[in-house]
Amino acid sequence: MKIRFTNKLLNSLTKDELATLKSNYEFNDALIQKGLNPKDFGVVVKFFNPTGVGTWYLTELSPDNIGFGICLLSEIELGYVSLDELDFFKSQFGLSIEKDLYFYPKGLTLSSLLKKLKEKIR
Repeated sequence: MKIRFTNKLLNSLTKDELATLKSNYEFNDALIQKGLNPKDFGVVVKFFNPTGVGTWYLTELSPDNIGFGICLLSEIELGYVSLDELDFFKSQFGLSIEKDLYFYPKGLTLSSLLKKLKEKIR
């Protein structure tokens, strides 16, 4: 019997979102391999913890399901997150991380979002 693993977060992405996240990763990976600075892409998707701390704004997704973007936990961080680990998370109420279906980035880049978030906490 073959065991099939599914990732609810990946399945929640539209084909366009998934294609954009992967394309952004490939583009920036190629730049980094050449020793160049990566491009500041627009935010594609937002995931959040419906019962507490944790919001993730992603611009890229590697073939290993590692997303890159802004992670809001106890601090504002720019970095990587495993979508497989996020999918595995269950809160004390049994809820999981969700995609924000009402999030529309409207040209919001990581640097512009980072600036807005830092201004908000001042």
